[in-house]
Amino acid sequence: MKKINNALLIDDDALFNVLHTKLIEGSKVATNVNVVTKATEALGILKN
Repeated sequence: MKKINNALLIDDDALFNVLHTKLIEGSKVATNVNVVTKATEALGILKN
């Protein structure tokens, strides 16, 4: 499977964020995992 540099998770549920982060890190699909709880935070990351 191709590895990506960055994964951006957007969810307001802390449990899902932890679960999905662990799944992504464990599978080594992405080098970096960014987690935000609001769409406006995600837009800030994407703009930079």
